[in-house]
Amino acid sequence: MYADDPADLVMERMSAAIYKGSSLARPILGKKSTLEKMTGQWLKEYKQSHYTPDRVVVSLAGSFEDAFVEELMERFAAMEPGHLKPGKPAVYHPAMTLKRKATEQNHLLLTFPSISDTDPRRFPMQLLSSILGGGMSSRLFQRIREEMGAAYSVYSFPSTYTNCGTFTVYAGTSPETAQKVADELHHQIRLLCENGVTQEEFDMAKEQLKVSYVLGLESSSARMSAIGRSKLLRGHAVDPQDVIRKIEAVTKEDVERVAHRMFGRPFSASAVGRNIDGLKLM
Repeated sequence: MYADDPADLVMERMSAAIYKGSSLARPILGKKSTLEKMTGQWLKEYKQSHYTPDRVVVSLAGSFEDAFVEELMERFAAMEPGHLKPGKPAVYHPAMTLKRKATEQNHLLLTFPSISDTDPRRFPMQLLSSILGGGMSSRLFQRIREEMGAAYSVYSFPSTYTNCGTFTVYAGTSPETAQKVADELHHQIRLLCENGVTQEEFDMAKEQLKVSYVLGLESSSARMSAIGRSKLLRGHAVDPQDVIRKIEAVTKEDVERVAHRMFGRPFSASAVGRNIDGLKLM
């Protein structure tokens, strides 16, 4: 079923190509060959070797009593000590991947090497994504979907990991307009690098990011996840007010510097769909 979803397939093929040789290249669900080898004993050994105290963070958010926290601490303190050897660091390699598939739409990706999850430039990066392809007011949506009517879905998003990251632009379009859309994706990226961002769209993106972040914290599960992720990756629990201050401190020039650095480096492309052999993505 996963392989039959071209929007997921084009992204999975991209990760496999650019991170070849590392764990980030592996499909999340695994492969038939790896799944068939799994047994109950194999899963038990994997749990014992990977789920060790030094790799576990317990995060809570909501209404709970101290007694509940103490019980959790007691239970997790019983875990057997251990230390998993660090895996091979993922390294970005520019790549091109095409997959012919009889789909109604062609699915296109342009992926650029970006920054890690701990890089302070992640806030300018988020604003850049919002301006370029982060919603209905973004440049890509307004130009390619609204003005050209050439794509049903078009957006951008950053993906950050412990030691690397990517910035991806996606479009789902008909085979007949695929080349036109691919050309326009490149054109919009060039325009942003050459002319920068306007003060109006920068201010709008900053307010949208702050509002989205604050609203997201109204959910206890979202706050729990944010605390756990920050503690695991950065060594400390996230402070919402600190995040807001860092967003407010970003300047228009910060966003433009990130764009120039990222879009000026070798990028990768991936496509899944019909009649893609002659498609020019690079």
